[in-house]
Amino acid sequence: MTRESKWKGRAIAIEFWLLSALVAGSFIAGLNRYAVIPIVIDDAALATLKVSGRFHLSETDSFAARIASLFDLRVERKADAIHLRRR
Repeated sequence: MTRESKWKGRAIAIEFWLLSALVAGSFIAGLNRYAVIPIVIDDAALATLKVSGRFHLSETDSFAARIASLFDLRVERKADAIHLRRR
């Protein structure tokens, strides 16, 4: 499987990206440009999860909630960041 992405305006469609690439890479950098609060993965094991979908850059909370629902994770919103954790 290859990693692909297609940017359209302030949205991106991604296929087979590692969660770590999303958070550390250009997607989250773009997302964080439009968001007030960054997303953080607290468990290194979660970084190997593969993600596909269409996400809007201005909807940080929605992105975190969607990723959490896909992988049965917990979202914890703090003053400094949105944290994704195992349940």
